[in-house]
Amino acid sequence: MFRRRRADELALVDADITAFGEELARHAFVPTGQDSDALVFADYERALDAYEQAKRDFAGDRDREDAQDVLHALAEGRHALACAEARAAGRPLPARRPVPGLAPAPMNRTDLTAQAYSADPRTARGATPPPGKGAHWRPYKIWPPGTPTGQRAEATGYQMVELVRPDPGQPALLVVRMDAGGSAQLLGHEGMRHLIKRGSNARRTVVPLPANDFGTVRVKVAGHGPWRVWLQSLDEHVPVLESKLNSRGPYVFRYLGGPATIRATQNDGGTFWLEELTDDGEPGQRLIAGKGTCNGKGRLNGPALIRVRSSADWTVTLVQGTRRNWSSESGRRI
Repeated sequence: MFRRRRADELALVDADITAFGEELARHAFVPTGQDSDALVFADYERALDAYEQAKRDFAGDRDREDAQDVLHALAEGRHALACAEARAAGRPLPARRPVPGLAPAPMNRTDLTAQAYSADPRTARGATPPPGKGAHWRPYKIWPPGTPTGQRAEATGYQMVELVRPDPGQPALLVVRMDAGGSAQLLGHEGMRHLIKRGSNARRTVVPLPANDFGTVRVKVAGHGPWRVWLQSLDEHVPVLESKLNSRGPYVFRYLGGPATIRATQNDGGTFWLEELTDDGEPGQRLIAGKGTCNGKGRLNGPALIRVRSSADWTVTLVQGTRRNWSSESGRRI
């Protein structure tokens, strides 16, 4: 009886895949010449990708529990198709519906913003929150409040964006945030560079841009889901290290005190290092470097702007001039 029930459940999942494929086949989006065309076709492409993913994931499944990834892919695909329909008709984007057996995840832009400002255990300690957002604002999750529209963009799928620098004569931070992975490249006068490579697990990058004579920055983004990209000043809304910071991946923070020692650790991952940035946003002195699971210490002579290069979880702690015996600590030293 149990074996028959499992077979019946899988038959329903298989039928659901077929039904979604038929839904996709019935849709034919025709270009209208409107700015929304690119987003409509990106959503439809995302729906097609989800359909193909569901078919791949279904191979070898033995019961409904095994097929949860299939149900998730189908839910992603149906939401993407609904977004394409809404954009084509000029309607608001639909909210995501929960998947049976899976926790619902917010998706529309309103929910994304709310999620970005929600409390989170990984919130950087010591970060100075922007006005109006209190301690729930999370640096590098969403652009700072009051960011002009010319300095920010959000979309789903593929798009080329051109952002206006806050002040061409001053350095800035370029932040790319993806909710479901993808790729991003910095184009034009900054030189073509991969910010996030296709196929990587990176969801966020924070890139210091030195001052120059160009007033705009161009970025090519291809996300598997919603993404956000923006420019912000190095003088505002940069997290401040007061005692401890922890996050994952690239980061930029500020230290405002006097001479002190900092300690940094990384869990797994590849190359890891901390470096000071000059007043012009250029790379300066390297403070700590290592690879994989590692820890080490560095010395700060005073106030500094510091860049973290990492692809894994990391922690930076302010030691405040203590004379701890570092050689006695366990773990790989940097």
